[in-house]
Amino acid sequence: MQIFRMPSSFCPRCGKACDHALPVIGENIEKPTPGTHTMCIGCGAWLVFDEQLLLRWPTPDELVSQTPEHRRYLAEMRKALKRVRARGH
Repeated sequence: MQIFRMPSSFCPRCGKACDHALPVIGENIEKPTPGTHTMCIGCGAWLVFDEQLLLRWPTPDELVSQTPEHRRYLAEMRKALKRVRARGH
């Protein structure tokens, strides 16, 4: 599993620092680029990497353009994050 070093950024929702990205979907694993979707591991917010690879909120167009599969995956990731937090991790 590859972990990518990213520019230091903060989640706009919870303020959690982020300086790494871990691909979790798909077989073609590449370093995130501007426009790549991600999820905050602190609060589960759905975010996007901007032109400087810093975290930002997705635009309304980015939100509605996601496939049903991507939306289901995001919901499952949020559930998994809640289960991990419930165990005290």
